[in-house]
Parts: sequence; structure tokens; C-alpha cells
Amino acid sequence: ARRYALVASFLALAVWLGTGLAGRKLGELDAFIPPANYAGHGAEGWHPDFDSVLAEAKASGKPIFLDITGITCLNCRQMEELVFAQPEIAELLERYARGRLYVDKDETLEERERSERNRNLQSDRFKTAALPLYVLMDSEGRVLQITGYTPDAKEFAEFLRVGLKSDSAQERPAPAPIKEAEPHELWVSPGLNFPYAQVDFQSAFQAPVRQPNPHSFCFLWPN
Repeated sequence: ARRYALVASFLALAVWLGTGLAGRKLGELDAFIPPANYAGHGAEGWHPDFDSVLAEAKASGKPIFLDITGITCLNCRQMEELVFAQPEIAELLERYARGRLYVDKDETLEERERSERNRNLQSDRFKTAALPLYVLMDSEGRVLQITGYTPDAKEFAEFLRVGLKSDSAQERPAPAPIKEAEPHELWVSPGLNFPYAQVDFQSAFQAPVRQPNPHSFCFLWPN
């Protein structure tokens, strides 16, 4: 009887997981599934590179929201499935020119070249390889604020409102020249088998920065 109960439990679990193939949300387990727009669909309203999102921002006057992400980034999927999907967050994001910049797509030559440009933008301008990375800019591409993994929807909404203040671009001074960032400190979180990065954003870029949780970032780029 115990064996049959175990078999029945596994069958029920398999059926429930199988519903995810039909598009049903599986909660936090969705973070382990590659994003739906990996194959080129489901990314309506999101630009794949900085140049195109900057062009929209200049034409429309909207501020810029950059989502620098990766296919295999679990924290990125959690943010997309559990935070971005919140009605308040979705409404705030609609008021931005939005860019979702993957750093590790490599199905085609075009994707590999774009991913390389996105990696270079992140490392050269923001001095970090941490994922996810969220950047607010004004319509001219000047950085307003930067943050990382923020699972609290209310906290993330406060972050998004920074770029929507009508006078933020006029009153905020231009960022100071970028300093050389300190080398990333790598360590292994207990119980996990991959390195995380502790990043000092404030020393890397002199713009107002919400210090992210160092436990939230992982290097996902291949050599």
C-alpha cells in the first residue's frame, strides 16, 4: 500500500508539473524554466539592445528601464514571474521605454553579437557582471538609479518611481566620471554550488544606488 501511495504521489506531481507545459504558472518553480521569449516571442514592448531603447526614449520623452538579464539566471526569472507580473509594477513599467538585455543568448550569430554588446555595456558602463541588474535612465541615457534582485514588490515599485519623477532629469546633476571598480569578491553560498558576487556599486558608479543584497547575484557568463 505504501508503494502504491508513493507511485500515486509521483504521478500527481508529474501531472501538475506537466500543466506548466501548457502555460500554467507554477509559482517559484517558474524560475527554473527558461523565459518564454527566449524563442523570440512574448517580449512585446521590450527592446533587445540599448541603442533601440534609447532611440524610443528620445522620440517619446519617456525615461528608460534596463533589465540586464540572462537565460539561466534564476533570480531573473523570479523577478519576471513574481514581481514584474504584479499589477502595480506592470503599470509603472508601461510608462518606461524598456530594454531587456540578455547577456547569454547564442542561438544565432545575431544573438551572440548582441549578447556581447550587452555584456560590454554592463561591464564597461556599470562596472559589474552581476545579474539581474536594473538601471533607470532619463530619456537622454543618463543614469538615475541602479538596483539588483528586489523580491519585495513594494520596494521595487519605489525604485521605479524614481525615474518617473517629472523633475528628476532636470534637477539631478550629471553623474561623475566612472571610477575603477574594486575586483569582485567571489564566494560560495552555504548549500549552493556556484559562486556569487559581492559588488560595491557606489564605488563603481557615482549615481544614487540602492545597495543590493550580495546574496542575490550570480555570475552566469561562460568564458
